[in-house]
Amino acid sequence: MLAYRHAFHAGNPGDCLKHALLVQLLKAMGKKDKPFLYLESHAAAGLFDLDDPQAQKTGEYMEGIARLMALPSPSQALADYLDQVRALNPDGQLRHYPGSPWLAKQLTRAQDRLALCELHPNEFPLLQANMRDDRRVQLHQRDGLEAVRSLLPASEKRALVHIDPAYEIKDEYAHVAKSLREAYRRMRGAVFGIWYPLLANRPVEPFLNGLAASGAAPILRVELSVRGRTSGMYGSGVAVVNPPWGFVETAGTLVQELHAALSGPGGEYLCDWLVPEGGNGD
Repeated sequence: MLAYRHAFHAGNPGDCLKHALLVQLLKAMGKKDKPFLYLESHAAAGLFDLDDPQAQKTGEYMEGIARLMALPSPSQALADYLDQVRALNPDGQLRHYPGSPWLAKQLTRAQDRLALCELHPNEFPLLQANMRDDRRVQLHQRDGLEAVRSLLPASEKRALVHIDPAYEIKDEYAHVAKSLREAYRRMRGAVFGIWYPLLANRPVEPFLNGLAASGAAPILRVELSVRGRTSGMYGSGVAVVNPPWGFVETAGTLVQELHAALSGPGGEYLCDWLVPEGGNGD
């Protein structure tokens, strides 16, 4: 059953963490001349209207991107992300928000290729409309975790893989770890970014242990909690396999800055190694 619609949550603090880090990963991948594949498991619509009733119903963006857009002097790393949002809102009014496919479309080059997967029957036509007229983009209406395994290795010899499921079903956590294990074995040099929620009623440690046991290394963990661990989703994290040179320092700066801007009482952040270089003997 596919119930999750990302429009309800577009631009929330979890998106801000995920997309600020993704922008830096895309920029790092683009520093080398050779082409790369951007592969996304759960692309959703790719672009969101914050005036839409779904976004207005929750108003989650007001606690995320709206706060960041009001910062007087963001760091260069955070400004790289905010500039992409501003480009969609040239009149200065925050209405449109870029999903990860849109960010990838803007920050990849003519020689790069994008493979975007989305299974939801309502989201896929929106993705088609938002990604139209770009021959670099290949759209797949299929199970994203299966696609991550089957579409690698990339013919480009370089890849950035963005894994971002809704985690609506309990065994999806195990499926993510399994997909990482199999995809990493198929392309050990690929960079993987895996987003995950922090939920009060579900300890995150078993999921992280599954990622650590996948054989992938190194794995950087970046987490942002916007409030105490009382109820519901109190934060989110991103696990990055094979972080590019310089990314660790940038990620640490970003999550600290996001914490200062978005977190309330009980909020926390961290940026550390889940699996260090050479930490897995798989």
